[in-house]
Amino acid sequence: MKANETFLGFFLVDREYADFLRDPIYGDTHVPFTEYEKRQKFFIGVVLKIGNHKYFAPITSYCGVDDATFNIVRKHGEIISSVRLNFMFPIADNACRKLDIPNLKPVGYRNLVLEEYIYCNKHRNEICALAQSLYESRLAGKGRTHEGKYIINFKRLERRASSYQKGKKVREILDYILEIQRIKDVKRYGSYKEIFHESVAAHGFLLVVLATKLIDELKLDLDYRQVIKLILTHDFGEIGLEFDFANVATVTEKEKRLKDDVENAKIKTLASKYGEEIQTLHSEYTKPKTREGLFVKALDKIEPMFFLITRGVEHIYDTAKERRACAVNGNKAVKDFPELIPFYKELQSRMKSEYQKAGHEWEKEYEL
Repeated sequence: MKANETFLGFFLVDREYADFLRDPIYGDTHVPFTEYEKRQKFFIGVVLKIGNHKYFAPITSYCGVDDATFNIVRKHGEIISSVRLNFMFPIADNACRKLDIPNLKPVGYRNLVLEEYIYCNKHRNEICALAQSLYESRLAGKGRTHEGKYIINFKRLERRASSYQKGKKVREILDYILEIQRIKDVKRYGSYKEIFHESVAAHGFLLVVLATKLIDELKLDLDYRQVIKLILTHDFGEIGLEFDFANVATVTEKEKRLKDDVENAKIKTLASKYGEEIQTLHSEYTKPKTREGLFVKALDKIEPMFFLITRGVEHIYDTAKERRACAVNGNKAVKDFPELIPFYKELQSRMKSEYQKAGHEWEKEYEL
């Protein structure tokens, strides 16, 4: 085995995963438990890598003199704990997290763990060599024990770990979709008259229609996939709300800050559960720096104009302030993506007709 050039880490393993490996038929009942005496047990890894499988081993207070155990020893020879390599097992991605050693309490326990961590990394090549030896011994058919110590069934656990990985990915996809579909329940324009209500998801649908048509017809040099992702995720922060507010003319700065705080918290939660890309996309939408971000921001600002035209101005706006706010809502964002200006001007012309049909003035200053 080659020398291990990377440091070993201390990890916490998900209880669900360890329980899954401990299946008496398809796994091995000797897989270590992840908790003891109301404290989470931690594991050291990666002590061995076989193909795509990375092995972790438990660190315990057991002190042995056999070749299945690597003792952790203080300078004066006192054995304080050990790495039980005969109980090492393959870890699945996303089934563990690093142990936060600096924040362990009490201080005495933290210092003990730090001492173990330093010792293990000083002797990491010896630990990994012993892990390799035990693995090869088990696979060579030399029995389920080594010097009287049980050795876990590595191959059976590798198959079990692979099936967990596939199953967990499917479960995560399902959980993600079930969470995101709740956006269909959020009312858009909730502060307006009921005739003007629609689902936030319906807004996203029209944005996709707008984006695909404009990219194709105007021959826009944009990353199609990134545009669609930005559209689909830009309102994720509203999941769980009863309605958003779209009345830009009447909302106060305090209300806007409060809603922003709620949305940012939701995005942070979703990103922690389903991947940091959600946070990255949200940041790009709120403060766009790419052409894709600027394009989606412009579409988001002008989409309400289509809704207004189809529902009718006379059913919606009661004040000149509201009518002005909608008429100019897309002006700045479209200026930031000038290829949309001809399209936007034609859309404003249609809006002007709707205003006039409803008996409202269309001010020259509304126009881009």
